[in-house]
Amino acid sequence: MDSLPSLKKKWVLTAEALEKLLLLLDSDRERAGKEYKIIHKKLITFFASNRCHSPEEYADITINRVARRLDEGIEIYEGKTQSYFLAVANKVLYEYWSEVAKRLESMSDLLTEKQGSENPFEVGECESKRIRDDQQTDCLEQCMEKISPQKRDIIVRYYEGETSIKIRNRKILADELRISIGSLRIRALRIRKKLEKCIVKCMQPLPEK
Repeated sequence: MDSLPSLKKKWVLTAEALEKLLLLLDSDRERAGKEYKIIHKKLITFFASNRCHSPEEYADITINRVARRLDEGIEIYEGKTQSYFLAVANKVLYEYWSEVAKRLESMSDLLTEKQGSENPFEVGECESKRIRDDQQTDCLEQCMEKISPQKRDIIVRYYEGETSIKIRNRKILADELRISIGSLRIRALRIRKKLEKCIVKCMQPLPEK
């Protein structure tokens, strides 16, 4: 399955950058290697606990970003290493959910307001649209957290990629779940409808006191 495009950069981890990263962790190569494994494991736990699919991949992305910044000359002060990794991980997680939000927006009727004749995402001036978009993203993230990790993985992967990639991804997903494409389509539709109802409810204004 293809990774989220905005999280993947053309920069490739070089031997020199890796050496700088290990030196940051410890001047002793063996201790640095052990510290690397500890941080990598903590990052995997971080992304898994935040219900991110492929936590190992995003742990690698986080480490590569830190290595890249070191290679570009950024200075990380002694005693701040793990907190810096966590800060970068939080940024990666934010981008992850932003990409999920963009993909789910492509669903034809997921974010369509069922109550009323106006579409709340297409009405108003730029500023009001920006505020609604922010609210929409927040609601989507909240609703995604309310469904199980398996359902979240299904809905993200079902709508992932362009046409040809999407078809391939759905075939792979159906094979993994040991169900037919038709059954997968029905399952994804049910999840989508559940998210739709949750988002519509979340977007409704609070009643005046």
